[in-house]
Amino acid sequence: MKKLFITFAFLLSIFTVRSQNIYWKFLNGTSLSRCISVVSEPDSGFTFFISRPYSMNRATIVRTDKYGTVLSSNNYAAGIQIMDNMIKTMDDGYVISARSFPISNDYTQQLIKLDNSYNPLWSKSYSYGSFNQGNVIETSDSGLAIYGKSDSTIYLVKTDPSGNIIWSKRYSNSINNIITSASECPDHGFIITGAYSTGIHYQSFLIKTDASGNILWQKIYDSVDPLYIEKTIPTPNGGYLTSGKIWDQTYRTILMKVDSLGGHSWSKIFSNAQAGKMKSDNDGNYFLYGITNLRDTSDIVLIKINPAGDILWNREYGLESFAGEYPADVIQTSDNGYMIAGYIYYYSFNGPIMLKTDSTGILPCNMHPISIADSQPAVTVSAATFTSIVGFNSISNADTMTTEQITDSLECDGFTGISEPVEYSWLTVYPSPAQNYITVSLQGPYELHNPKLLVYDGIGKLIKHISNESLTGGREIKIDIKDLSKGLYYILLVNDNRIAGIERVVKTDE
Repeated sequence: MKKLFITFAFLLSIFTVRSQNIYWKFLNGTSLSRCISVVSEPDSGFTFFISRPYSMNRATIVRTDKYGTVLSSNNYAAGIQIMDNMIKTMDDGYVISARSFPISNDYTQQLIKLDNSYNPLWSKSYSYGSFNQGNVIETSDSGLAIYGKSDSTIYLVKTDPSGNIIWSKRYSNSINNIITSASECPDHGFIITGAYSTGIHYQSFLIKTDASGNILWQKIYDSVDPLYIEKTIPTPNGGYLTSGKIWDQTYRTILMKVDSLGGHSWSKIFSNAQAGKMKSDNDGNYFLYGITNLRDTSDIVLIKINPAGDILWNREYGLESFAGEYPADVIQTSDNGYMIAGYIYYYSFNGPIMLKTDSTGILPCNMHPISIADSQPAVTVSAATFTSIVGFNSISNADTMTTEQITDSLECDGFTGISEPVEYSWLTVYPSPAQNYITVSLQGPYELHNPKLLVYDGIGKLIKHISNESLTGGREIKIDIKDLSKGLYYILLVNDNRIAGIERVVKTDE
């Protein structure tokens, strides 16, 4: 009975994965713009926040269903220079963080509240110096926290749900600091992540505050490899997991575990990727995202890790020559897949893209194998010297935002003219689960050119590579898998150097 249950569980997991929506699409009508934020909706659809960098008075909110089909879109205008991010709030509304400079070149941090139909409710401004960056997060009490940089200081402002200041703090050590993220901790305090240049290379710091923004401890982290930490997440054991990139000419990622007082526990460096942005997963693990340049230009990279920093799987996504892809935001979806929101630079199209993967990061097209190795760097920890100074002392109404419906000018489609559409159902693999052999059946009407069959294990390692006349002339290929360990494997069909089909198979011992 136990063996029967295990077999049923295998089949159920494969059916669940195969039922997920996976696609790669771009948004027409928004050329030169970028997807900078994405949030999940209760109906399993998505809301994308799109902005053109350094373009005055313009942002776009696009609502799609779970298949990526556009349901509605709105243009927004206000006295805003740069959009930073958008979040979905507990009351089913949205908050946008932005920056404007109504007086001279003094940037003013702004929050814009929208209802669940994207109608503006209120807009407020926060001012103390020349702001150069800023983002917003929602806190556990339904309030908001904005963080950023003001001149040579960094700031953290706590507000109520209506944007009214509860307290505000600025922190300074007389160095030109950069704040890269702030996260709320279980004690309702905050962990602040940032970096600064020593004139030789970057060093990174963490500041832990209490629920009122007062500093509890602060640490500087240094290494022969210049560390640029981008994100810190509290872990269930009371410590923190922090991620960033190595600031040099190489593409490397730093992952570091620190204890509840900022003491260094362990570090890892991952090669071939700058994936310093990190979020927690639904299953107690984490995922990193960023870029890699292993091919002709920048590709998107997604890495799944466990709490010990071990890589569970890693994926690379990108078009062919002369196309650069960049992720701005990644979320885990209701079906445990991943939605990647970003943008592409291509000679015939520059604009927003959305990539929906399955729970293991698989996409039906434009996915490439990537090899990522880890090493252990030597990290030193020292005391930081930040002190609290006068916080924010002003708040006022900002410009009222206006909205214009443009539902007929945005459509979601495949990469028409960039990569040809492919019918993926013509590749089948059976049986699954399998013990000794699998059969790959090619049943589609398309002609194969330079075909290859690639077999990958669950973490993306290439196991087998089949390229011979049998693929061109035959329609069924038998593959020996007796030497493979039990587990999940992916069978990829490559045609004309593009992924033309993906299937999964479970290898069992009995």
